[in-house]
Amino acid sequence: DQIELLDKIGFPWGTNNAEWTGMYRELTEYHNDKGHLRVGQDDNSNLYDWMDAQRKRYHGIVKKPIMTDNQIEKLEEVSFCWSLDGKERAWHEKYTEAVE
Repeated sequence: DQIELLDKIGFPWGTNNAEWTGMYRELTEYHNDKGHLRVGQDDNSNLYDWMDAQRKRYHGIVKKPIMTDNQIEKLEEVSFCWSLDGKERAWHEKYTEAVE
């Protein structure tokens, strides 16, 4: 499918994708600086809210914009935890740190 091929190469579909890419870049910078993805609301509220929105999009709680396969793959590359449960996310982050 043509759309899927364009998604795989990170085709910019509009301002939403540009915003997503900017926030993803911020997430990877945070990960590189801190060594984890435990972003607190007091630490960086914009990034915290964006991460929450990605989890809700992934689980279908928020339908639009639709999360692309490329976006999912990019988040999984940095060991993004999809869980909506805070305790489970904390465990996942600690586990990921131990493995790395």
